[in-house]
Amino acid sequence: MKRGLLIYGVLLILLILGQGLRAPAAWTAAYRDLRLSLLGFQTKTLEIKDPRFEQSFLMSYRVAGVGPQIVILHDLSDDLQSWYDVSDQLVKSHQVILMGLANDDKNVVFDFLLLQESLSALLHNEYSEQRTLIGHGFGAQVILRRYLQASEASEKGVKLVLISPLGFDKLPQRSFFMPQNPSELAQRDEVLKQEVSFELLNQDRLEFFQNRVYEQLYEQLRFHPLEASELSRIQLPVDLIWGAQDPFLSDPELPQKLSGTFGDARLKILESCGYAPHLECSDQLTSLIKYTQSSQALELPTTP
Repeated sequence: MKRGLLIYGVLLILLILGQGLRAPAAWTAAYRDLRLSLLGFQTKTLEIKDPRFEQSFLMSYRVAGVGPQIVILHDLSDDLQSWYDVSDQLVKSHQVILMGLANDDKNVVFDFLLLQESLSALLHNEYSEQRTLIGHGFGAQVILRRYLQASEASEKGVKLVLISPLGFDKLPQRSFFMPQNPSELAQRDEVLKQEVSFELLNQDRLEFFQNRVYEQLYEQLRFHPLEASELSRIQLPVDLIWGAQDPFLSDPELPQKLSGTFGDARLKILESCGYAPHLECSDQLTSLIKYTQSSQALELPTTP
């Protein structure tokens, strides 16, 4: 009997090890769960009603924090380490909810619908005087379009937080640069017309621009934080929080400290990258920021 149990135990251990060797993603998930637990996140289950299929299902999410606000982090598979860094800062003063969304085109719309439904349900299941939503990339647009238009959002008072690393955002088929002024907008559109369905681009923008408030958020200074004068023209309170590796995160006043030539140099870098995703240009942009800072620090006042 004991020998049989011993053999069974050895086989079970070998099976577990074999599964681990064949499925490295399981180890990644375990590491992620451990990190989130160390950050203070607890797993909860929420019942979501799907009106399209007239059925309900259960969805798991993680929640942590001590403050009254709620922060939504998603696209966790994009850059896990960056999300860990951001979460570590936010969890100290906010109630943070982590949700993972699929990246493939087939499931992304469905997942964003679930996000909208779950947020609506959380309004009635989690105590909070104010909601703070964090959107990243294309997800920020979807949250704006589908959630802030909901009556629950306007009644409860939603604070929007955009995470937009180094001025880029995503459409379903291509990553592209978010312009700061009409000139850059026209230049970007000329580039996109050569390789991307311009009809798709305009269709997405037309749907998004039904509300002028969202148009300002979408087209204005994504690379630099909005100034107070610009915030006063926006009906919703807006903060811009940058990617965890972005120097703007540690120094929000950085854009005001940079010289006027910084914008021109940044645009040249973007042109050389072909308006590529931020992961391909971020190192060059960060180097430009550091170089500009050091150059300005070395400048000495001229004597008359």
